[in-house]
Parts: sequence; structure tokens; C-alpha cells
Amino acid sequence: MFTCSADLTLSADGTAQMVLTSPDALQSLTVTQSADECQFSFLGIAVKTPEELLPDTAFAKLFFSAIQSAKDGTRCVKTVNGDTATYSGMTDAGDTYTLTQSRDSGALVSLTMEGRDFTVTFSDFQAA
Repeated sequence: MFTCSADLTLSADGTAQMVLTSPDALQSLTVTQSADECQFSFLGIAVKTPEELLPDTAFAKLFFSAIQSAKDGTRCVKTVNGDTATYSGMTDAGDTYTLTQSRDSGALVSLTMEGRDFTVTFSDFQAA
């Protein structure tokens, strides 16, 4: 099992940037995902790759595809239960996900992709 912490920024144009903050060996690894490419930057080295060349199991691709699907509302159902809203859906690649968001603050709480054994827990999330 791989566990990491990261700071995530989503811009209005759909570009997402994730900066890993732990584990120490990967601190400052930055993944920037736009509509047509993904860039990995680490220790002054930057590598760009078209999205289609990323393996389906790449954590950045899994994460961003779920966020994009929920944002677009494509193949996604929203349910409200108390203080949270849950988005259950399927990415373009066919992965199912559950994304939970606080109704009060808009903060993301968690993301799971059970078929991929992929879980993200958000903390200190700030919606702009």
C-alpha cells in the first residue's frame, strides 16, 4: 500500500496541480494535469507526456478522472445525506468512484475507487 499527502489546486480552466508533501522522499513532486497532457516535475526535472501514454493505474490519472467526471456531471449521480453530498459515478475509462463533499463548506472529504484499491482523504481543503 502506498500512502502520500499532497496539496491540490484546481484552476478555472480545468488544470489541476498536485504537490506531494509526504513521504519525505517524494516531497515537492508536482503533477500538473491539463486537458491534453500531464507534467511531472521533481528536483528541477520536468517531464511532459500526453495523457494517453499514462498507464490506467497511475494515481494522478485515477484522481483527476474522477474529479473531472464529478465536475462535468457525466455518468455521475449526486445524493445528499445530512451534512454531505456524495457523487457516485464512472470515469471515461470505466472506473467507478465515490466522492464525498461537505455541503456546508464545499470541502472535499474523501474519494474512493474500490476496483483500484484507491482512497484519498482530504484534510484542510479550501474551496475557492
